[in-house]
Amino acid sequence: SKDNFMFMRNDRNRLFIQFLNKGLYELVGNTFVKLAGSDFFASSVVTSILPFSGNRVLITTSNHGLFIWDNGKFSEWKIAIADDLKQNIINKAVVLSADSSFAFGTISKGLYVVDKNGNLKYQIKKENGLQNNTILCLFEDNRNRLWLGLDQGIDLIKLSSPSSADQSNDDPRGSTYAAAIGK
Repeated sequence: SKDNFMFMRNDRNRLFIQFLNKGLYELVGNTFVKLAGSDFFASSVVTSILPFSGNRVLITTSNHGLFIWDNGKFSEWKIAIADDLKQNIINKAVVLSADSSFAFGTISKGLYVVDKNGNLKYQIKKENGLQNNTILCLFEDNRNRLWLGLDQGIDLIKLSSPSSADQSNDDPRGSTYAAAIGK
């Protein structure tokens, strides 16, 4: 291409590209075909393109929100935490294989995990366990563990673990001394 691109993603054997100041395109054969209605993305930064239910596609932007592309039309995915995600700048996102939840890594508030309907399941940040709140990359391994590349190291989150720990780095008001399994 003669144009610079900001982002490229393969989703279900389709290659999507965001050209700087131009919008979203799909590579069809050897030709870049502009997605109708994608001019909005010319002034935003696309951070992820992910498979969504059906044949739809979820598009995340750094601070303009979440969008669903369905049959050639874009619509905003209006979920309860949409404004938080805009404010805290989505940097990376992945679909989790265990239940098709979405993990959104942000620049200033750590990790948000929402179910496929957009309901918040977890927010994991420095205050409850991360080394810092800037997530630069996300990767889910073949054992459903989520690896986070941060400004200050690498964190591992075992979302499929039957137990969890709640840790507070800044306000340790109490301690756990025992646990029991109830039936």
